[in-house]
Amino acid sequence: MTDSVDGPEVLDMEAVEDAKDAMKGKFATMVQFYLEDTVAFVEQIEAAVSANETDKIVSPAHTLKSSSAQLGAMQVSDIAQELEAAAREGAGGGNDIASLTQRLRAAFEAVEPKFKEILDQQAA
Repeated sequence: MTDSVDGPEVLDMEAVEDAKDAMKGKFATMVQFYLEDTVAFVEQIEAAVSANETDKIVSPAHTLKSSSAQLGAMQVSDIAQELEAAAREGAGGGNDIASLTQRLRAAFEAVEPKFKEILDQQAA
């Protein structure tokens, strides 16, 4: 489960195990919240990009950066960090915010089934 698609691992299993240890019985609930919240945050970011409102990207990107890293979704975290920085710089900051947003969605779509597999294994 350490697939790499252009960069860091999709899911850092060491971080996953650390999160399981730290959260104990609440890990599955936290992952479920993460999956639901990430869909909403990605949609908020996409809407902000479509409306050319880069200031509305910063908060959800910042939240995704932290929550993703905590659970081991390192690609999502790294892209969210890039996106947050680009949004803080504004549309002319040299980073392609639309491209980063597409990469963020792709990274989440790569990690989502891996988290669901972990949840299924825990339930078994």
